[in-house]
Amino acid sequence: MRRILTLLAAAAAVSACGDRQGAPPPSAANLAAPNPPTTAPPAEPPGQPVAADTTTPPGELPSAASPTRYVGEWTAASLSCADPAWRFEADRLTTKGEVSCAFMQVTPAAGGYDIAARCLAEGEERASTLRLRFAESAKAMLVSGGPFSGEIGLTYCGPPSPVG
Repeated sequence: MRRILTLLAAAAAVSACGDRQGAPPPSAANLAAPNPPTTAPPAEPPGQPVAADTTTPPGELPSAASPTRYVGEWTAASLSCADPAWRFEADRLTTKGEVSCAFMQVTPAAGGYDIAARCLAEGEERASTLRLRFAESAKAMLVSGGPFSGEIGLTYCGPPSPVG
């Protein structure tokens, strides 16, 4: 820190001697370090398309190396993928049970993600935290929190199908 301050003072002295003609020398406030990083942003900016994982077959989990491992269509573990009820996109979740959530902040967590969201369920909108965790041995994504009671196990069915 002392070395940085010494360098800043030297830079200020040199610039004051240059061709700045009466301009005030830079202050420490003007040369402050950038803001420290906060929690991780969504893997993709909201509204931006996410490259669909087309290599993972239904029933398997997308790669843990994927920054948006949760993106895709999912079904309750006991049902088939013929008509998946859960659709995860990088910035939202919709279910056929009429739950929809807009993701405000996606934060990687041990074993998955914590997602700050605004969810609409049963006609009521509220701020929620969804927790997504991956059970590798069961090949399932576990969803809890938000408008969901308990923990729900989901099986991957594939990339999101085109809407419309």
